[in-house]
Amino acid sequence: MKEFKVDFDTQKDVLKLLHVQMQSTLIVYKGGKELDRMTGKTNPGAIEAIMRKAL
Repeated sequence: MKEFKVDFDTQKDVLKLLHVQMQSTLIVYKGGKELDRMTGKTNPGAIEAIMRKAL
């Protein structure tokens, strides 16, 4: 698993490329394809559930 962080205030080109419109967006990829995304979630169970999709 790899984690990449993008600065919402300074990396606008990356946000546009990833179609991110809100802060705190988590995108899960597998094999180069987006599996799911969520925005603004802080519940550990919800984060774990989305991460398990990539396993």
